Amino acid sequence: RIDLSGKLLSTYPIEQATNVDWEDLSQDEKGNVYIADIGNNAHHNRALWVYQVMGDLEKVLMKIPVLYPQKQVVPDAEAMFVANDSLYIFTKNWHQSGTDLYVRKISAHTDTLQHKAHIQLRTPVTGAAISPKKNKFVLISYGKIYYFRIIERQIDFSNPLYCIKFPHKQTESIAFLDENVVIITNEQGEMYRVCEN
Repeated sequence: RIDLSGKLLSTYPIEQATNVDWEDLSQDEKGNVYIADIGNNAHHNRALWVYQVMGDLEKVLMKIPVLYPQKQVVPDAEAMFVANDSLYIFTKNWHQSGTDLYVRKISAHTDTLQHKAHIQLRTPVTGAAISPKKNKFVLISYGKIYYFRIIERQIDFSNPLYCIKFPHKQTESIAFLDENVVIITNEQGEMYRVCEN
């Protein structure tokens, strides 16, 4: 846990959850926290998971497999959020432009992700977040925040809003502070608040 200046306030060990390459966090409406162990920079065919953890971080409730459909090489991904009882995972495409959106129901009987959409972007996606009212979502990359509108709970790239540019650094994380303000952090240890117009 950190404060809005970036000062570390406390740490929480997560029992039964192994940190291989944790990349993103999200929270559902019940307060459960989701930890995305989905990083795969070397493109190894390793097991990927999303851990569902109680809101007080005392217990892992579920270990959700992340399986891509018919992929010879397991993609790298650093961006995920939870909405509509589903996981939304955005790939970090190093060798081609854009990102692919994959979805799976948290409680689904099948473990395989479904490919939902693709969008061309100039920089790789490194984080994602959904607004408190669930009416928009954002993707972050190195130097840009992409905003998309959500209409009738349909989460895809069909309703882009705008793009905000900021100084190019290794930006890795984004979260909504409220409906109009996001917080971003980078590998250089800096934190910024970005407000919509």
